Amino acid sequence: MNDRSVYLETMGCQMNVLDSELVLGQLRARGYTPTDDMHAADLVLVNTCSVRRHAEDKALSRLGSLKLSKKSKPDRVIGVIGCMAERDPDGIFEKVPHVDLVCGPADPPREGRGAPSVRPIDVRGAARGWAATDRRV
Repeated sequence: MNDRSVYLETMGCQMNVLDSELVLGQLRARGYTPTDDMHAADLVLVNTCSVRRHAEDKALSRLGSLKLSKKSKPDRVIGVIGCMAERDPDGIFEKVPHVDLVCGPADPPREGRGAPSVRPIDVRGAARGWAATDRRV
């Protein structure tokens, strides 16, 4: 029986929608079950957009709302993928220190303080999603 769950929220453009579908497909193949409850998920990914400031603010707000649930479930992995992750990975870690990993569409993952080690999930060409190796992804 699989008890690993993933919450994946997509913000922004149609390319992000496609990338999220591909990442979710890879995670399902590795035994993750999608959930609509981000506070109950073992893995939370936010696929971000940086075309407009409002989109970035919305993503940061969503990530900030996970701070308390991360304290109650410290083994939860919180990741940011997408173009905002590529554009400002250090800024994300500074603004949202409970984020475990950040990965843009063409970048290797960058891990936050105390984050589990990660390995790639190939999505398509240059776009990649990432997940924690200690979660047996």
